[in-house]
Amino acid sequence: MKSPLGLLLCMLLGVMPSLRAAQPQHDGQWYVDQLRLSMSEILTENQGLINTAPDGSIKNPALTAEMFLKEVQRGFAHNVDVTQLAGSRSPELISAALAGLLQAGRDHCAKVQPAINTEKDGSTKMKKFIPAIFGRLCADRFLSKTGVAIKQTTLGKGEFGARNHYNKPDAWETASLTKVSGANWEVDKGVGEAQPSQYRYLKPIYIKQACLTCHGNPVGTDAPYGHKMEGYEPGEIRGGISVSLPLK
Repeated sequence: MKSPLGLLLCMLLGVMPSLRAAQPQHDGQWYVDQLRLSMSEILTENQGLINTAPDGSIKNPALTAEMFLKEVQRGFAHNVDVTQLAGSRSPELISAALAGLLQAGRDHCAKVQPAINTEKDGSTKMKKFIPAIFGRLCADRFLSKTGVAIKQTTLGKGEFGARNHYNKPDAWETASLTKVSGANWEVDKGVGEAQPSQYRYLKPIYIKQACLTCHGNPVGTDAPYGHKMEGYEPGEIRGGISVSLPLK
């Protein structure tokens, strides 16, 4: 028969796991490495689309995956304290880092659109390897590796909603996008919430000059890929990067 002290210890040991805060399965560095790997794989698989001219030759200089990721890492490290990732199981830190890395990839993809779409003779051929497509492909690959969902989402502007069904926000994302779009919201500040089995985070995406080719003016005219221009201006919120990080 157990002593009162023993029973007390058993009770404490029995409830301790439920008292501990839920955490991600891996540390921040592992998740960031997996997203970086996903980016590398997508860029490598699309080298033909990015660098091959209509006559089958390779453009020179070619936009290699290594070159692309070097610039992405530069932008990522400028905005995220990467020294905190190793060993950290903070859901907020990991989610913010993942959103920041994908945003850095989107930003560089927008920046190199001329290099992707300009042929050797100076003509333009729109390749459709745009930030939204690049981001979705990387997010899909990352989900298959980690079980972490990263989604690019938007409320749209005026009469224009999300351009694709997979970008439509759910109820939590709608509320978060409304919050970060508020007049007094701090620029670049994200929204996070711990839920029973996951941590949800949303980082706002802002319109930059390179985005105006597809999202600018005149409102209602055809954008390069058949969608309608929404009339955004630089600095306006386009949407957000939403992260759903499973907790255990």
